[in-house]
Amino acid sequence: MRRWRHQDFGCRRVGLVAALPRVDCPRCGVVVASVPWAGPGSRSARDFEAECAWPMTVANRKTVGGFLHIAWRTAGDVARRVAERVKASMPSPFDGLTAIGVDETSHRKGHTYITVVVDHERHRVVRARGELNHWVSWASHSRIPEIVELSKKIRRRRPDILRTIRLGCSNARLEASDDRIKVTIRMAYGFHHVDNLIALIMLRCGGLDIRLPQPAI
Repeated sequence: MRRWRHQDFGCRRVGLVAALPRVDCPRCGVVVASVPWAGPGSRSARDFEAECAWPMTVANRKTVGGFLHIAWRTAGDVARRVAERVKASMPSPFDGLTAIGVDETSHRKGHTYITVVVDHERHRVVRARGELNHWVSWASHSRIPEIVELSKKIRRRRPDILRTIRLGCSNARLEASDDRIKVTIRMAYGFHHVDNLIALIMLRCGGLDIRLPQPAI
């Protein structure tokens, strides 16, 4: 007999109990039969996991653990499974990308980083090239050592600067996302697996459509 945690009924904890037969799969061999209410290896029903995921996007660990009566490590595993299911049901976040920002955020003491990729919106500027040429020409003849040195740096990085201006990219969105991620990292204190932390970041900052379970009609 196996037991799965289900949504509470008022103040009563609810569990699903079932005997799972072993079946002979032509591809995998003899395996334990799957159930429609939970994923492989999970001890929680999908509806309960959906109920857990939503407060994890807006509340801290103490609130989530106290409200749902689950350990924070269990919450991390739930976040990972829900994020995987939701991402599988949505179009790829890499489809249609035209401009991105990339940054690294530390999530532990020492040199342990998470690489963050942020989608930028595209903007257009039509007069940047000529104005930049004019300014660099003036700056290089200004006889001000600091300005002359700056003009040399701009001349060396000119293609990158113009590309950034044409695409309308800046660090603003990246820094805003970085701030949200740092808050999420603090909320996820106690997650021992980086995959669970990344899942929580995706739930909070990845635009995933997280919904509470709805009653069947």
